[in-house]
Amino acid sequence: TVVLNTGSLVYQLTAGLSVAVSNRTGNLLGQARARRARVSSNTGLVLSVACGALILVLCLSVASWWGAIYSNDPEVVAIVAQAMPFCALFLFPSAISGVSYGVLRSIGHQAAGARINFPSYYFVGLPLGAYLTYGPPAMGIAGLWPLARQRYA
Repeated sequence: TVVLNTGSLVYQLTAGLSVAVSNRTGNLLGQARARRARVSSNTGLVLSVACGALILVLCLSVASWWGAIYSNDPEVVAIVAQAMPFCALFLFPSAISGVSYGVLRSIGHQAAGARINFPSYYFVGLPLGAYLTYGPPAMGIAGLWPLARQRYA
């Protein structure tokens, strides 16, 4: 739950950016200002890449001690340290895809996001996560993070 809480915390930051970009782009399109809407959505995407990169670096830099904030158990701290790099790799594309889905919502193409999200999760992410967790790599809990990452591909 430590890594999941971390992911949820970071998601709140990128979800706010997604809503802001979606509202701004949608309002500009409603005002028939398509060129400014494009600039707004592109700016939001650049900001999402920057946010994702910052989150990636922060997660990787705190991986060794992040678990100690939540627990005194050395085993928990070690498991969190092992899983945090995968969490960081999951959060980077999550930041970008969240804003991308916000742009899709603002232009009325919600179905496009669903057509991308559904197969990537159920046909790629789920089998990959199960294989890495329980298959020959036997990665344990760390094997579930590519599943979460694939969901946002």
